[in-house]
Amino acid sequence: ISLGHGGTIAIDFNSVRIAPAGLACPNTAFELGTQTGPVVQVRNNIFANFSGAQTGAARHYAMVVPGSGVIGPSGTVSNYILLHIGNATNGYPGRAGGVDRATIGDWQAATAGDAGSRSENPEFASSSNLHLSTVMPTPAESQGSMYAGAISWVADDVDGQPRSMSKPDVGADEGPFVRLPWLDLTAQSVDLPPPGGTIAAGVPFTPRATFRNLGGAPLAAVP
Repeated sequence: ISLGHGGTIAIDFNSVRIAPAGLACPNTAFELGTQTGPVVQVRNNIFANFSGAQTGAARHYAMVVPGSGVIGPSGTVSNYILLHIGNATNGYPGRAGGVDRATIGDWQAATAGDAGSRSENPEFASSSNLHLSTVMPTPAESQGSMYAGAISWVADDVDGQPRSMSKPDVGADEGPFVRLPWLDLTAQSVDLPPPGGTIAAGVPFTPRATFRNLGGAPLAAVP
């Protein structure tokens, strides 16, 4: 999906999956191409890019916007999006202001948006079936918003099934799916000592690691 100039545009409850292989150029699941054109409301979507590993200037993204500090023109909204990258080799959840954003936190800080967005795998049924898996836990389950009734025109999903008006699923598919665990703190990397690095015997140091909250509950001051 790529948008340029026009009027106010609502992009709600879509599921996008791209997976080119051997591509030697940048690509993205969604791109907003202007900061001076339409007001765009980007809500409750799945933008998933499963491109293969790339090198050099060839990179892949879930979402791209032209500026930083904002998502787009004044009034533009982006939230409750799954920005997933299946292959992290030259893959990034987003690119804003001409800079690659390596984590969902980097993206949120750079765009001042997407506070309720996430980056986990949406768990589609298959590579060609963008219904959500009924077996695997999915971050799409009950993680959307109707914006207090402001989104009234998408009452049904892609199959004609009624959406929850209070806690809709993110993406095109609505259903009784498996939620992510309420508490799920997962280690992403060991930062000190760095991978492959060593610290001499007898030298005091404070181990450091990076964790991500993959569960449904906010976490603070985890011992």
